[in-house]
Amino acid sequence: MSDRMPGSRHAARGWAKLVLASAWCGVLAGSPLPAEERPQTVIYRTVGPLEIPADVFLPTGTGPHPVVLWIHGGALIFGDRRMLPAEQRARYLRAGLAVVSIDYRLAPETKLAGILEDLDAAHA
Repeated sequence: MSDRMPGSRHAARGWAKLVLASAWCGVLAGSPLPAEERPQTVIYRTVGPLEIPADVFLPTGTGPHPVVLWIHGGALIFGDRRMLPAEQRARYLRAGLAVVSIDYRLAPETKLAGILEDLDAAHA
């Protein structure tokens, strides 16, 4: 099995590290955004009738820009893309980074392999 295939042991460990690294941020909820700071919401994946969204925040200036893929915490059972703390988002944007904050299907309705597929699709 390829290391890049969702569900492989190596891929699961890699995504688990990424999720854990961002999980501490999920404790704080982002504040409501003024109109000029609202993201562009895009659908990055469709699974059956479910559309999975991501919020895209772009820094000022012409791109291309490096991208932070922000994955909310919540132990894979709760949370959503709007949990990105406002100050953290602002620091990324001031540094010239674009920010993509994603939703993913949650457990227990979705097994780990399905969650990893969502994360892999967001990263693609």
